Amino acid sequence: MAQKRDYYAVLGVERSAAQDEIKRAFRRLAKKHHPDMAQGDKKEAEERFKEVSEAYEVLADPEKRARYDRAGFAGVSQDFGSQGFTWDNFTHFGDVSDIFGDLFGRRGAPFGGSVFDAFFGPQGAGGRVRGGPRQGDHLQVVVPVTLAEAASGVEKEITIQRHEPCADCGGTGAKRGTKPERCGNCGGSGQVRHMTQRGVARMVTITSCMPCSGSGQVLRERCAACAGHGLVEHRPKIGVKVPSGVDVGSRLRIPGEGEAGVNGGPRGNLYVLVEVIPDPRFDREGPTLHHEARVPFPIAALGGEIEVPTVDGETARVKVPRATAGNAQLRLPGLGMPRIDGGRRGDMIVHLVVDVPRSLTKEEEELLRQLADLRGWQIAGKRGVFSKFR
Repeated sequence: MAQKRDYYAVLGVERSAAQDEIKRAFRRLAKKHHPDMAQGDKKEAEERFKEVSEAYEVLADPEKRARYDRAGFAGVSQDFGSQGFTWDNFTHFGDVSDIFGDLFGRRGAPFGGSVFDAFFGPQGAGGRVRGGPRQGDHLQVVVPVTLAEAASGVEKEITIQRHEPCADCGGTGAKRGTKPERCGNCGGSGQVRHMTQRGVARMVTITSCMPCSGSGQVLRERCAACAGHGLVEHRPKIGVKVPSGVDVGSRLRIPGEGEAGVNGGPRGNLYVLVEVIPDPRFDREGPTLHHEARVPFPIAALGGEIEVPTVDGETARVKVPRATAGNAQLRLPGLGMPRIDGGRRGDMIVHLVVDVPRSLTKEEEELLRQLADLRGWQIAGKRGVFSKFR
């Protein structure tokens, strides 16, 4: 398809569509255009299926969707390589696995980056070589950061749990000194064909080979270290660079730090879901920060300066104009949150609340009564009775 279409148009939804509406549209179109289900040109069906999947990859992710809404295709180009969207970029296989069963396999797209290779393999249409290389599972972890860390950017060291190829058997699952053998039931293909006759028609059904679980190989003697799985649990430490400007729900992709691949396939990816811990001093609204500052009555009346905290850990001096009323707002440009796309930093809005003292000394009360007398204000007397000073 030479001309890229708007992602919302691809899925047939409005720009205001909710996430569940986007998911329903994707599932419907995925069924319609899947090459094994679509009628007509299989090549065209592949292209439409890929187009629908690319649109869903962006619109199903709140962060990517927000960037796309702001800047169009340029806002999400960084998530894909120079070749554009490939199946290595697709992170929502779980949303279609229940539609197509094991069509994609438990581990997603195979080595080579095309999900269509999974069912247009050497055995012909519909024939999947399960013994081939497959990418490892993707992993996801949650990393909490403070609002200050989200503003400045931070590097975190996290410990993840994943599986590594067993050192004793080299990942084969076979006992040291032995090798996996080709499955005699399927001849190493991982699949068996069953033919049934219905009248004059013959039906061929392809299923996974039970003795080898679709791997095409069987183990006569299993490795004791990994119980024949070929993988052992490992807990490595990973450095994660959290960029400045991240918000709640931001997700970072670290290629090749997921689960080990199968049969020489590449590792999966690690996805870091950022959790920004709320700061009681600020309310965040995108790149804009809101702070409530209490202003003493004399400063509100006569004007002056107050100090307010900033998210960077410094303080800023704010000029309060003379005769400032309660609930006034002051905008401090550039003291909000950085933008993750590198744009102009947000502002901080200071909401002024006039601070009325809860208790007064005799001298302070007398001064206020003198002020009331000069202004002609009606105030309460010592016994709570209103009086008017002139």
